[in-house]
Amino acid sequence: MTVIYEVHASLFPPGTKSRFQQSDLALNRLVWVFLFPPRRVFLRAVLEDFENSRCTTIPMVANNLSYSTAYYFWHPEQMPGCAQLITFRGKSAAQIQNIFARHAYFSLWKPFSYNVCFTFWMGNLLLLFVLAKRRAQDITGIAAYSITLTIVGLLAMLGSCFITEFLPRYTLPMWTLLIVCRRRRSSLRIGDWQADGPTAPPC
Repeated sequence: MTVIYEVHASLFPPGTKSRFQQSDLALNRLVWVFLFPPRRVFLRAVLEDFENSRCTTIPMVANNLSYSTAYYFWHPEQMPGCAQLITFRGKSAAQIQNIFARHAYFSLWKPFSYNVCFTFWMGNLLLLFVLAKRRAQDITGIAAYSITLTIVGLLAMLGSCFITEFLPRYTLPMWTLLIVCRRRRSSLRIGDWQADGPTAPPC
């Protein structure tokens, strides 16, 4: 927000009629000129950010969230509107960042990037098809649901790469939808197929 205010002040001096509206229109025109048609350097940056997003791990996302929260305590003058928030009141930036270090749970997932989990998801989906064929069960619905959610998560991340710089926290929708798909298929495989025969009740 501080950057936006500085842009407003540099484009139109205080007292200008509809200063903020005119500044926003000027910034929108600037973005439009840069994005349409998209230049090769821009597309290359988008693809690079998208590749980096798929290399993130859950600890990287959690650490980025704690760092973003601690940023206010380093620069309170830049965000005066956050002074009334009670979250983490009485804490220092160092204490907030140590939250991540104090919980070993986050460290357990360091070796597993999104690409690794996506590969595991693909293998799990293939296994589900094999088991369903052996049991003569129709899993078209759950498979389509799982694939669709995963694609939506990837498209959401790709869209973010087009409109803003890459930050690990922006991968949350992508991660969340992949985890939802994984848990849903696990419940189907474990819950349904523990019953006897191919006529097990649907999940």
